[in-house]
Amino acid sequence: MQIRYDVEKIKSIISDFSNITGISMSLLDTEFNWIATFAHNSPAFCEKIRSHKKGDILCYQSDLDILKKCRKAKGFVSHTCHAGIIDSAMPLMKNGIISGYIIFGRIRPAKDVDEICKNIAWLGEDPDDLRESYMKISYYNAEQILSMSRLVSEILFANAIVIELDEPLKTAVAYIENNLAEDLSLERLCSVCHASKNMLYKCFRDTFGTTVNRYVTEKRLTAATRRIENSDTPIYKIAEDVGINNYTYFCKLFRKHTSVSPSEYRKDLRRVQCADAVRLKHINTEESGIL
Repeated sequence: MQIRYDVEKIKSIISDFSNITGISMSLLDTEFNWIATFAHNSPAFCEKIRSHKKGDILCYQSDLDILKKCRKAKGFVSHTCHAGIIDSAMPLMKNGIISGYIIFGRIRPAKDVDEICKNIAWLGEDPDDLRESYMKISYYNAEQILSMSRLVSEILFANAIVIELDEPLKTAVAYIENNLAEDLSLERLCSVCHASKNMLYKCFRDTFGTTVNRYVTEKRLTAATRRIENSDTPIYKIAEDVGINNYTYFCKLFRKHTSVSPSEYRKDLRRVQCADAVRLKHINTEESGIL
C-alpha cells in the first residue's frame, strides 16, 4: 500500500478553507510530519500567546496531545487548550485506512472570558485587551466543526490524496463499497477476489488492523449513519439497504457504533439543526436591523 500526497493541491485547498472560515488548519502525515499549515488572519489573541516563549511551548504540546488522542481514538476529537481555545483533530480516513491527520484550531468556545484571562495572566497583557481580542476569534459549534472536517476530508481525497492498495485488497474494498446490501461473507469476497481465506484475512489485518467481517460491519454502519443524517428514510429501510436485515440487531450494532440508538441519533441531530437555524435567523434579523 502507498499513500501519495499532491502537496501543492493540499496547500491550495487548506489555504482557501482557512481564508474562508477564519480557522487555522494543518495537515500531517501518519507519522505526524507537517505537510501544510495555514492560518489566514490569525487572531491577535493567539499571536499574543505564541509570542511568549511559554505560550509557544504550550501550543506545541497542545497540538501534539490532541494528535495522540486522535490517533488512539481513530476518530474526531476536540479539546480546549491552555488559552481557552478549541482545537480539533480528525484522521484522514478512507476505506478504513488512515492517510494523515487534520488539525483545526483557534475556535472560540462559549466560556467565561474572565476565567480564561486569569489562566493566562503570565502573559502580562492588559485583561481588557485580552478580552477584546478573545471575543474576535471565530465561533463554531461542535456539529459545524465536525461537518467542516468531513467536507475537507472528502475534498482532499477527491483531489489531492491517493491511496494505492495492493491486490486482492483493492478488489475486495471496491466490491464492499459498491455492494453493501449484498452477500459480503468471507466466502463471497474470496470468490470475487480469487483469493484464499488466509490471504484475504492477512490483507485486511495488515492494512486495516481488523477482520474482514468487522470491516464490512463498520462500512455498513458508516453508510447507515450518513443516510440517517441526510435523509428522512425510515431507519428499518436504511438498515435493509446497507445489508443488515435484522432491525433489532442493527439497532444493537448502531448503539455500539455511536453510543445512542438510531432514532436518538436522528432526533439529536435534528435538534441541533433546528437550534442552528433559529440562531442564524436571529443573527440575520439583528443584521437587518443594523442595516
